Amino acid sequence: MCAEQLDDFVRSLLDQLAVERPPVDAVGIARLLGIVVAVDSRMTGRARRVRLAVGPAETRPAIYVRPEPRAERRQWAVAHELGEHFAADLFEVTGLHESEATAEDRERMANAFAEALLLPRDQFLAEGASCDWDLAALKERFATASHELIARRMVAFVPGLHVTIVDNGLLHARYAAFGRRAPLEPGEREVLRRCAESGLPQEWGLEHVRLRAWPIHEPDHRREILITQWTDADF
Repeated sequence: MCAEQLDDFVRSLLDQLAVERPPVDAVGIARLLGIVVAVDSRMTGRARRVRLAVGPAETRPAIYVRPEPRAERRQWAVAHELGEHFAADLFEVTGLHESEATAEDRERMANAFAEALLLPRDQFLAEGASCDWDLAALKERFATASHELIARRMVAFVPGLHVTIVDNGLLHARYAAFGRRAPLEPGEREVLRRCAESGLPQEWGLEHVRLRAWPIHEPDHRREILITQWTDADF
C-alpha cells in the first residue's frame, strides 16, 4: 500500500467536495456523496454498508452504525465504511487489483483510508507545524479524530518519534515508524507518572530526547499519551 498515493486520493476527494479545513466530518462526507448514514441500535458490529430501496428499480447506498458513546468512534466507523465504498479505486491507485485483495488487505486499506480522511496529510502537516505538534491543540483542530489516532498519525510524519499509550496504569500500545519499539526508559516512566498523578500535561527535556505527555482522564477511564522525540531529528 502506498501511503502517498492514498493521501493524494483523499486530497482529491476533499477538493472535489470543497472540504478545505479541519475538522473533517466523515458523516458529512458520506452525505455529500449521497450515502445515507443511520444509527441501528440492533447492530452488534461497528458498522455495515447496505443498499436501500428508494423505488421499484432504484437503490441508494447507506451506512448503518451502532450507537457509540464517543463521537470519534462513530466518525471512525463511517470513515472506515467509506474506505470500503472506495475500495476498487483505492486498490487501483495503490497498485493492487481489487480481485487480488484478501480480506486482510481490504481491512488494512479501509483503516488507512479512514486515518487519511480524518487527518488529511496537508492539513495535518500544516496544523502540526503551527502548534509544535502539541497533541491537545491538534485534538482541538481535528476534533473528529481520537487522541490515539492523532498520535499514531504523528509517527508517520515526525522523524524519530515514539508514541506510548497507558490505560489505567497499564501499557496499552507503543508505536514507532522504524526500528525496534524499545522498552520504556526511566525518564519516560517518570514523565508518565507525573502526568498520571497531576492530571496535567508534562514536558521534560533530557539529553538527546524531548518527552511530552498528555492526560486524557475521564471518570471511568484514565489514559496518558507520551510522545518521545529524539532531538537529533527536527520535531
